[in-house]
Amino acid sequence: MDKIGDLIDKLSIINIKIWDATGKAHASRNEKKVNEYLRKIEIMNMQRKEYINAINALFYEKKDMLNEKTFKL
Repeated sequence: MDKIGDLIDKLSIINIKIWDATGKAHASRNEKKVNEYLRKIEIMNMQRKEYINAINALFYEKKDMLNEKTFKL
């Protein structure tokens, strides 16, 4: 299981890669290259969603643990 810092690092990296590929797709005049970049962006967006879901899951898990410890009577 990844730690929160590792997931945030991976999310930051994938965001930069998406930004770079988007810029290259907009700048390219070669339709084949544009389609290649768009496919890569689609795959990276799926990875990005997975990282976001994993980060959210960790926060919800920690929140539930905190609630149990803090508010247990």
